[in-house]
Parts: sequence; structure tokens; C-alpha cells
Amino acid sequence: VSLLAWAVTQLLRKVGKYVEDIKYFVFHQASQPFLQAVIRELNIPRHSVPINCDRYGNTVNATLPITLHELAKSGDLHRGDLIVLAAVGDGWQYGSALVEW
Repeated sequence: VSLLAWAVTQLLRKVGKYVEDIKYFVFHQASQPFLQAVIRELNIPRHSVPINCDRYGNTVNATLPITLHELAKSGDLHRGDLIVLAAVGDGWQYGSALVEW
């Protein structure tokens, strides 16, 4: 939780954006309690974090493309939307990116 929150905080600081600028935060979804803890730690709105681990389980980092596909298919993404992608692995590796749709 801390590493993922740190990665997002560092990314936003580096690109000069704020939580309010981001439409969606697409995270590695180990579990719903994990996501709830990340949401609390980053103090981001729950509606900005799409969750699908309740349907698929822990898809590890495949969660990112699966979730983006679901958002695109639903029509919830629009040109210019900012999306933060972030994932961790084994608590030692992490990655984050800002994508403009």
C-alpha cells in the first residue's frame, strides 16, 4: 500500500498534477482491502478507482490493460482524460505512468 501510494505521489509531483486533475486511477488490484487502503492513503475519491478484482480476482499487473479496456468499452473515457496507472510487484518493484486518453 505504502509503495503504491508513494509511486503515485511521486508521479503527480513530477508531472505537476494533482489528484483532482486525474479522472481515473488504475491500480494493480491485489484485493479490495488493498485498494481501499490505497484510496485512503492517497485521499482520492472512490469513484475515480475502477475495481474489478471482485469479478476476476488478483490478475496482478494484467489488471491495468483489463481495466483500461473495460473503461474504454463502457464509454467512460474521453479524449483528454488523464489516467494514472500504477502497479507494484512483491513490494520491491513498482511502476507508475500518467496517460492522456
